[in-house]
Amino acid sequence: MALIGLLALPFLFWKRPRPSADVLAFAAFMAWCILTTFWSEGADPGLVTIDPENSNFAIEAPGLRLALTSLLCGYAYWALHHLKGKDYGRGLIAMRAGLIIQAVLMAGWVFFWSDLMNAVRNIGDEPGSALQNMIRIINITVLMIPLLAVSMPFAKLPLQIAIGVVAAIGLFILTERPGIEAMAAVLAMAAAGAMIVGATIFGRYIYRILGILTAIGVMAMPGFAYIATRLVSTETTSLGVSARIESWRYVLHKITERPILGWGVEASKGWDESRIITFPNGQLHDLRFVPGHPHNGALQIWAETGLIGAVLISAFAIFLGERLTRTCSPSRTVIAVGAACWGGTLVYAAVSYSVWNDAFWAAILFISSGVLILSRMHARKLEAQSW
Repeated sequence: MALIGLLALPFLFWKRPRPSADVLAFAAFMAWCILTTFWSEGADPGLVTIDPENSNFAIEAPGLRLALTSLLCGYAYWALHHLKGKDYGRGLIAMRAGLIIQAVLMAGWVFFWSDLMNAVRNIGDEPGSALQNMIRIINITVLMIPLLAVSMPFAKLPLQIAIGVVAAIGLFILTERPGIEAMAAVLAMAAAGAMIVGATIFGRYIYRILGILTAIGVMAMPGFAYIATRLVSTETTSLGVSARIESWRYVLHKITERPILGWGVEASKGWDESRIITFPNGQLHDLRFVPGHPHNGALQIWAETGLIGAVLISAFAIFLGERLTRTCSPSRTVIAVGAACWGGTLVYAAVSYSVWNDAFWAAILFISSGVLILSRMHARKLEAQSW
């Protein structure tokens, strides 16, 4: 995404979007994140990697990568507000095509799981690596279910509900397959469902509620994590839960050492302290307390960007919630899709993904763009009906 973000640079000299409170707060947060990379021990010292022989082209410097990625996402969102009416229809067709491809892929996994696993073994891929990638795909597909259900042509509310229920059941079946540790996907389903109910009750004000709850969650997360480490016994829980609790305990200690400025973006990648874990089969493994990142977005923000970063991203969440409350589509169906995406994203940020995971945010950008397209199409429909 960062490489593609280079293409957005010329637009700075063409027509810049009007800044709003949420945009300014996000820009301030990103500027602070980029600044922290100068004292981050985990940040890659290189600038770019150009390796044609291995088809490896990447921007290594996290500050530059963050700047370009956020620029791309910002201009993509801005551009969607300035399309002509017929272009929204084309965007809707492209979105439907992508969602249908994803649905067919998931259906194939449900019905041909054994064949899929045999194919993975035959091509020589490590089953563990393949399963990890499949878990990530299942996670993102959960957030796509509401968008899939409401974007299909000629689908009335009962059919939309049926599509959503069938898709959710299929994904739940996948979470029960051997080797698929998808607790996060199940929690995200529950959160998305709760947000759909909330949108039905509160309408557009669900965005204001989500903005406030997100800010509270970020600011209070160190306290929540501390309570979890005190209440949850690592000896009686599953390996995945106990690993997260140990990771959070370690990260909380790091936060207390640099509470204001933080350790810098991607600093947690360099925290390689480890401990010995006994697996269920009796084997001993040396595992890092923080395997790449804390698996809790709010704690990662606190640890790497400090109190300053936590305040800035919380302000962004509140301002975004307020703006969406004022400007979102009046359709409760569209509001429900957007709220479900927000709620599910919070779950994944809390227990799974790194804050700086480009692929994760690219998927969120796709879903958010779909919500915006549906919102604009609904507005055109209302305008046509008024005539």
